[in-house]
Amino acid sequence: RCCSSVLWTQNHSCTCLQVWQYITLMKRVYLIDCPGVVYPSGDSESDVVLKGVVRVENLQNPSDYIPAVLGRVREEYIREVYRVGQWTDAKDFLERLAVRMGKLLKGGEPDTNTVAKVMLNDFQRGKLPYFTPPPDAKEPAKECDGVEGEDGGDGVE
Repeated sequence: RCCSSVLWTQNHSCTCLQVWQYITLMKRVYLIDCPGVVYPSGDSESDVVLKGVVRVENLQNPSDYIPAVLGRVREEYIREVYRVGQWTDAKDFLERLAVRMGKLLKGGEPDTNTVAKVMLNDFQRGKLPYFTPPPDAKEPAKECDGVEGEDGGDGVE
């Protein structure tokens, strides 16, 4: 979505932001809210989807991206949010989630595409907590030789 978070907090309605918005915070102090631009950076197709660059509604097969979500979010958090027990793979998870949410097609078959869209939206909006660890340091941290604190000491107590 192109929903502006500043406009959302102001009037609780999602507004598609096409131009810069100036919000007066104080006299002569403005907050400028503008549409974001995401440049390609060599990310995989899954990364692009999970970052929210592509609208979930426009995905042909949203269930294709669920393994990436399951790989990033801790299993305990997924269980807590969706109240789904054990699962064997992404397809099994989506089927269990669809049954739990009551998203069934004719004949009682689980609607995995619909629940995949729900899950992707939840991931993009922060309902599923996750973090990305920092990259490993390539060089060990260098010692600070000859640097002293204000009191002339070495800064270690």
